[in-house]
Amino acid sequence: LKQEEGTKLMLKMIPERERKTVGAIVQYLETGQISSNKRLAEVNEIVAKMSAVPTIVCDTMGLVLGFSQAAEEVFGWTEKETLKKNVKMFMPEEYAKYHDYYLARYRRTGVKRIIGSSRNAKAIRKDATVFPVNVTVREIRQGKKSIYIGLLTDITLDIETE
Repeated sequence: LKQEEGTKLMLKMIPERERKTVGAIVQYLETGQISSNKRLAEVNEIVAKMSAVPTIVCDTMGLVLGFSQAAEEVFGWTEKETLKKNVKMFMPEEYAKYHDYYLARYRRTGVKRIIGSSRNAKAIRKDATVFPVNVTVREIRQGKKSIYIGLLTDITLDIETE
C-alpha cells in the first residue's frame, strides 16, 4: 500500500501469514474521497465476508459490527445474532469481566496491550463450550474513528498434540 497526496493510510500492513486469509483488505485501502464512516463500513464488510479465518469486527466500545461466515461456523452464532452485542459474549467469564475495562483503558491512554499482536486465550461457543484460540487484533483508524479486527484461530489440535 502506498500513500497518495499526503493522506494517511487507514490500514497498516497485516503480517504475511495473515494476509493470505484476510486477502482483499491488504490491497483494498488507499485513501480516497469517500467519507470515513463509509470507508470503515466498507473495510468491515470486506473483512467479514472474505476472511477464511473466524473474524470479528467491533467498534471502540466493543460492539460487534461484523462477524464472518467462518466465525459463524466456529462459534455457532449467526452474524445477525451478534451485531451490536458486546464482543465479550465470545469470552469465558474469566476474560469477559475485564474486557470493558481494557477497552476503556486503551481509549483513555492509547497504550496498546493486545492491539497489533497475537496471544493465546480462551473463547466460548454458543453452546457454552470453551476452547483455546490464538487471537490477533488489528486496529483500523480513520481520523478519530477506529474499528478493531479480531482474527481467531482454534488451536485445540495444536494443544492436544503437545
